[in-house]
Amino acid sequence: MKKGLLSILTVLAVVSAVNADPRFGVIGFTDAGAGVFITDDVYNGSLTVSTSDDDATSENQTTSIGVNANYKIAADSVTAYTVGVGYKTISGEFSAVEIDTYTILDLNVGVERALSSNVVLTAETSLYRTTTLDISSTKTETTGLFSSARVGVAVLF
Repeated sequence: MKKGLLSILTVLAVVSAVNADPRFGVIGFTDAGAGVFITDDVYNGSLTVSTSDDDATSENQTTSIGVNANYKIAADSVTAYTVGVGYKTISGEFSAVEIDTYTILDLNVGVERALSSNVVLTAETSLYRTTTLDISSTKTETTGLFSSARVGVAVLF
């Protein structure tokens, strides 16, 4: 059953990619830093990187890498509703203690609007979020509904 479902999803992904005319660009998000962005009529995706440093005490130094993939449903010629997943991993130090594991997995819903032919505004919220934080052998897992939101602006090439 799992192999059959995975095969069907793989075929759909390949067919969508073959028929796609993707556009690439750069994006900045309010919560995830900056990175690369790919979009098409059916999907969008991003890979972002951000760093944070507390210069005063150097107790908080983190780096995060995030990946998002969304399916788009057209509302009109310039607006689309999105649903997808996001994954972020964070490493570094928090309160001068090394972060062993810090991962965030999101189920996102949102909207995307083309402001011009090369500028895209995207806004999304985490419909469901699960977070795993492991610091000094203390593991904390949390879940939440509508616990995060962000806005991003992409400039396409």
